[in-house]
Amino acid sequence: MSDAHTWTWLWRYNLSLNNWSVKAIRRKTTGTGRMRYLRHVPRRFKTGFREGTEAAPRKKVAAVSA
Repeated sequence: MSDAHTWTWLWRYNLSLNNWSVKAIRRKTTGTGRMRYLRHVPRRFKTGFREGTEAAPRKKVAAVSA
């Protein structure tokens, strides 16, 4: 066997091994469980991970007379 032939065979063999467990990865991936921590991260990211601050008081809207 020449080196080129061996290399081609190994390359094809390794390609066939890629993603052999796609279903298992899908079953175990993020989002398939409770995600106790990660579930809230997108919301906290929107506010820059601020914690313990108080909301600014809202201005009162004048009553509209009919």
